Amino acid sequence: MKIFTKKDKRTRLEKSIDKLHDEILLLDDSDEILPSKMDRLEKLYELNALVAKGKVSKDTVLIVGGNILGLLLILNFEKMGIITSKALGLIIKSRV
Repeated sequence: MKIFTKKDKRTRLEKSIDKLHDEILLLDDSDEILPSKMDRLEKLYELNALVAKGKVSKDTVLIVGGNILGLLLILNFEKMGIITSKALGLIIKSRV
């Protein structure tokens, strides 16, 4: 029993591309079905590119959301009174 097994995260499309790659590698250059398999592989790559364009990772969404939240907090702080925030820095700190 394996405790640490890697889960295959490839899509069915990516698995099809890999399978077709393996089939093409086994063929001879003079084989008649090679051009049709190459055309099919090219179409699968184009389809994979179209599918990949629509995906956005969760990390990217979190980074953008955090940046927007930070900007909103800064704008709200400035709206409340930037002069007050500057004046607080001029106050002499008490010594104990």
